[in-house]
Amino acid sequence: MTSQSHVELTRLHCERLRTLIDHVISELATIERTLSLIGNPASSSVATQLQAVETQSEHIVTETLRLQRFVRALRLESTDASEAALES
Repeated sequence: MTSQSHVELTRLHCERLRTLIDHVISELATIERTLSLIGNPASSSVATQLQAVETQSEHIVTETLRLQRFVRALRLESTDASEAALES
């Protein structure tokens, strides 16, 4: 994989993370509206929505770790390329 394609993949992954985070924000806004209407945080609809947020947040953690691996690999590629340029 070239450095350029690696950067592109990393950027696309960041966009995916942003989409996941936007979804969680939307879910939380829905929960907020629901709570303002019913005022009962123990209701089954709020519990279901909170479960969805929890699942999404776990997915965000996984994708964030994947992003960190992409960035580290890119940094290693960059360091290796710099060292190779110095040697030649």
